[in-house]
Amino acid sequence: MRKSGRADWRVAPYAEIIDHIIVRYHDRHREQLPELILQATKVERVHADKPNVPNGLTRYLTMLHQELSSHMMKEEQILFPMIKQGMELRPLAPSA
Repeated sequence: MRKSGRADWRVAPYAEIIDHIIVRYHDRHREQLPELILQATKVERVHADKPNVPNGLTRYLTMLHQELSSHMMKEEQILFPMIKQGMELRPLAPSA
């Protein structure tokens, strides 16, 4: 399954892929985004008088954090358990 120390995701079990996504991406986003928001707030406040200050960065990162949190929660509570249980994924609405 692994080539040169890396997982071959084409053949990895779904549970392994899901666990990797949660640890590598979801957990990191939860850890790093709040800190980035704090840093952006500080930069915008301390350098407010500078022409190149990234005005709006805090607002953007906060919105991103909210949207990603909602997205990740849905994946972890609904989608990933369905995949791990082997349930078939089907569209919610009937197709024409």
